[in-house]
Amino acid sequence: MLPEHATSYLDLAAIAVIATLLASLVTNLSATLLLVPLLVPFGTTAILAALLGLNIGSGLTWTGSLANLLWRRGLVRLGSPPTTRDFHRVSLVVTPVSLAAGVAVLSWWPFT
Repeated sequence: MLPEHATSYLDLAAIAVIATLLASLVTNLSATLLLVPLLVPFGTTAILAALLGLNIGSGLTWTGSLANLLWRRGLVRLGSPPTTRDFHRVSLVVTPVSLAAGVAVLSWWPFT
């Protein structure tokens, strides 16, 4: 169980990874509505870690975010639809790096 104000890198990374997985399974909006109320007792930093995971992690799947679907639809209309392989090749590299960097800054930044 997390302490009331979990701010260590590992605590925040765990929250962000759980949020990422949840955003990949359902949309990021649905995952936000499920996860954020559960994190309120753990403080603002825990909620911010969840929001990082929910927003960055939603890029792992097409259905993770409405923005992904709209982006894909726009490219299809332009005649250059991205392949699922290319989408996942990029997202599997960019998502973990972005999430690790975001959590590192969050764990370092002095929130009150």
